Amino acid sequence: MPVWYNRRVNHSITHKIAAVSALTLLIISNAAPHVAAQPGKPVTQAKINDYAAAIERCKRELLESPHLRIRGETLPVYMNRICGVLPAESRTQYLHRVAGYVRSMEHAVEATDGGRIVPTLVHADAANTAHWARISKDLGYLPKRMDHVRDAWRIAEHAPDGNGAQLGSEMAETLQLMLDAFGHLRDAAP
Repeated sequence: MPVWYNRRVNHSITHKIAAVSALTLLIISNAAPHVAAQPGKPVTQAKINDYAAAIERCKRELLESPHLRIRGETLPVYMNRICGVLPAESRTQYLHRVAGYVRSMEHAVEATDGGRIVPTLVHADAANTAHWARISKDLGYLPKRMDHVRDAWRIAEHAPDGNGAQLGSEMAETLQLMLDAFGHLRDAAP
């Protein structure tokens, strides 16, 4: 930077640089709040296992226990199908079955609450840090996703035809986030 011998010009340039620097810091801190955020509490392997177990229970209750999935059926197609009234199913049975799916997802979301903030890591290598960034991102979306699931469930619950297409779509997206987090939890370390 050239040195100006005129005191007024020098003073003006100094204030402009200070203003630009302050503005730049403000923009950076607002654009990336996670950079300035404090890391979360340390996590133990037992807690990682608890998060994974909660998601595994939900996965089992939605995908495996009902024994309804047809071989080769994609997750969105399956979820749309099971969120509607099944053949030979009464309205009461339908409401009870699907309410159980929604409760299962709610339990998984509640049980993984602590994983929404990247913890202070003992193993802070690049791979583990990347796993935790993805885990916290996926788990961080879950409360809002559950709001969508609950709203879609209220609509499906009161629909006379038992059409659960929107509910199936919302549940598939939410379950996919859980499964993605589960995949990263398997490889994550404290």
